[in-house]
Amino acid sequence: MQAGRPAGAGGAVGPPAGPAGRGPKKKPEPPSGTPSGHEGSTSEAGPGRGLTPENAAEVWTEALGRVSGLAVEHARQFDRIAISAPNRLVIHLKPGYTLAKSVCERPDQLAKFEKALAEVTGRPVRVEFALSEEESGPDRAERPSPQVSPQQRLMEVAQRPIMRRASDLFGVQPIRVDPPEQE
Repeated sequence: MQAGRPAGAGGAVGPPAGPAGRGPKKKPEPPSGTPSGHEGSTSEAGPGRGLTPENAAEVWTEALGRVSGLAVEHARQFDRIAISAPNRLVIHLKPGYTLAKSVCERPDQLAKFEKALAEVTGRPVRVEFALSEEESGPDRAERPSPQVSPQQRLMEVAQRPIMRRASDLFGVQPIRVDPPEQE
């Protein structure tokens, strides 16, 4: 939709040009190497910085620096970053960070992250959040299922047929579950 229009034909091509009236003067800024806080500049290069697997984490970190709020702190808990398609980042959060994932996935937060990424890269970038796998490989297969809390173990034992029958006959409830003895 934007590709067929010339730059001055009534629509903007690329990121917003800042305050009205500045027009085409925004783009010719040379990279200065000194960080500045205005839109469109980066610490290394001007707008249009490419997004590659090698610099994805750096671009993400720079974008986070342009956003404020609690969600940013959650978003900093990334384990790794992948590019799943052109202009699409998948932020893999550390295992167990489900709260961080749910905060970051809120539509208002996604919009902030995507806007900051567009400022850094010079083009729209979609963001997805995922949780990294805890562990994989032979060690994980040898381990028993995840550790169960004592309350959950007590509830599981109380649901066994023999325990339900004892409860019906004698009106008793289990109060603790001892682990099996190791020989």
